[in-house]
Amino acid sequence: MTNAPTVSIAMATCNGERYLPAQLDSILAQTVRDWELVACDDASTDATRDILADYAARDPRIRFSANAGRLGFKKNFERAVSLCRGARVALADQDDVWLPRHLETLLENLRGKSAATGNATVIDADGREAPYLLSEGDRFFRAGDDLDRLYAVLCVRNPFFGAISVYDRRLLDAALPVPDEVAYHDVWFSAVACCSDGLHYTFEPLSRHRIHGANESGAHHATFLAQLAGSFARDRKDLARRRMALCDALLARLPGMEERKKEAVREIRRYHENRLRGNRWATLAFTKKNYKRMYSTANRERFLPRCIDILLRG
Repeated sequence: MTNAPTVSIAMATCNGERYLPAQLDSILAQTVRDWELVACDDASTDATRDILADYAARDPRIRFSANAGRLGFKKNFERAVSLCRGARVALADQDDVWLPRHLETLLENLRGKSAATGNATVIDADGREAPYLLSEGDRFFRAGDDLDRLYAVLCVRNPFFGAISVYDRRLLDAALPVPDEVAYHDVWFSAVACCSDGLHYTFEPLSRHRIHGANESGAHHATFLAQLAGSFARDRKDLARRRMALCDALLARLPGMEERKKEAVREIRRYHENRLRGNRWATLAFTKKNYKRMYSTANRERFLPRCIDILLRG
């Protein structure tokens, strides 16, 4: 790539005028200076495009494109990534605030890996900081190897936020376009990374992650009854269908992955198929066997409500 920067930053914007300037200022303040920022705006109706135009006029490293119609956040991020020229691409949310060494740390950790990601402090709409880190949220898993991380991503939820990640171009070449059946681009990128050259995670906070409105991140302090109610409230069948589709996409898109990783993907697919069919005992056996892989070991107290959910609903 001629004159390609050390790292590209892909940002998807949509009606972000309230928080966007603070995020752009934090990117301008990065210790890594050789970057380009590619912003794609998804039919904003506020001053977002004016803000982007103003910053682009002041700094040639910033360029933006306006979508003709609303694409949605997944396709908008995909478009922004497609316009990046760098061999490494970081994703940026419009409402976070990066710490100065955000890019520097991620790039140092990326060496030899498909992806590098990190932790964050949590702030509310007004910038007030929560007394816990993003990694301390319920069901977030960090330790272990890439197989352990793969079980967490495919069985529960993705703990590796795209907005605190940088990806190697080889991963993006394999991962794009994001399969239609996959709801979130960073879930897909994390799964592909775990099945490829791996994902590096650091507990070091690299960003201030903003959560709007009612802050749900404190849910990891919930009572037993609240945990049980939350488990029942989730649509496990929808999750099972989406994760089975994700497993199928991984096997189709990455035929050359290691055999042990292929077998893990197949085992996880069977787990979701059993949940979909209501096969309680097979689901419970899988959960007991892989609990430490699927969930944070700091949240063992949640094992009982999860098992009750499985026994009652499959």
